[in-house]
Amino acid sequence: LCRHRRFRQRLVRRRWLWHYWEDSPGFDPAQHLTENPVQIVGEELQERVSKLLTTGMDPLRPPWSATFYPNYCDSDGHKGAILFRLHHSMGDGFVWLQTFMREVVPTSGDAEVVPVARGPKTARPSLPAVALDAVTSTVRLVGSGDDAPGPLRAVKNFDASSSVAARWCLASTTVAQIKAFAKPLGLTVNDVLLGALGQALQRVVQRRREGRTFANPKTTVWVALRPVPDAYKKEVPLVFSNGNLGACYMDLPVGEANTRDSCVAVQSRVQKLKGTLEPLIGAYLLRVFGLLPPVLSALLLPVCAYNSTVSASSLPGPAFDFTLAGARARAAFFFVPCAGKFGVFVTIATVQGRVCFGVNTNTSVLDAAGAQEVCAEFQAALKECCTV
Repeated sequence: LCRHRRFRQRLVRRRWLWHYWEDSPGFDPAQHLTENPVQIVGEELQERVSKLLTTGMDPLRPPWSATFYPNYCDSDGHKGAILFRLHHSMGDGFVWLQTFMREVVPTSGDAEVVPVARGPKTARPSLPAVALDAVTSTVRLVGSGDDAPGPLRAVKNFDASSSVAARWCLASTTVAQIKAFAKPLGLTVNDVLLGALGQALQRVVQRRREGRTFANPKTTVWVALRPVPDAYKKEVPLVFSNGNLGACYMDLPVGEANTRDSCVAVQSRVQKLKGTLEPLIGAYLLRVFGLLPPVLSALLLPVCAYNSTVSASSLPGPAFDFTLAGARARAAFFFVPCAGKFGVFVTIATVQGRVCFGVNTNTSVLDAAGAQEVCAEFQAALKECCTV
């Protein structure tokens, strides 16, 4: 990884001017690599991840680290885990997908990447239509206001006194089974994953609130702005930035009777966003905020970027079996740092044809047991799809 210059740079922070990157003097990769021989199981590693999500990084060094746990053992008896920790300023999930894919080795032959099926070409919209779409998308992103208080919405902004609960699970439902369920209904895999997430949150909250209903939480959904197969091409240059994923808002359905209805409800909401400029404008707004002096960005982010309750992103990882650092890899889970009044952060990755579900919650909203319940209910919701 250190052949990439960004891994050898540190971030220079300034209060009144924008931050910038510089080469770290005396960079030594050994300072970022650790082997921890302690014998731990799944819950213990989850607690370590939870703690790291609220632990600062050394500002004088490049903001990343990797810890190898050779004696980690999960519930299925698989051993070994590598915990990569990277500051979000180094890049977004799309960049890490690219970086990750270039380090894995297929276990059998060359892995072919199937291109994403593209729909029929549509006529280009007129310039007035594009301008109107740009204005309405900007107003929706900037002027939508703070989400209403709810059971998943934190009361105060996330700060140094807050804590995080990180949990994950490898769903028994395969991507092939999800596609078999989705195709007759005209759904996508992401429609099903978001629908299952809505059902999971609905069941956990209603169980804790003795069956009382609650409003659909405002959700920030992260969308890839360029074709995902490009991430697998080594000739495509790595650009370490946060402009590869766009942000758009959607009310996550949490009042449907079953998972199928939740998936259909998600599809209807996604259809309204398709073809709009909202994800692109969301990406550029965040990029502008990043270029502003920290004092100004700290004022604008709570208004324009931290006004959702749930953050959801989906990363399509390698569909083939692979090795990493010479060992057979079984799964990969991703987490993002908590911020604002977000209560729930979800990152779903499809790896080796399986669904890797990662969730971290603000413990003022959902404690560790609640986060584990979300994992269990997500698996149950996906299983219902296959049963249907």
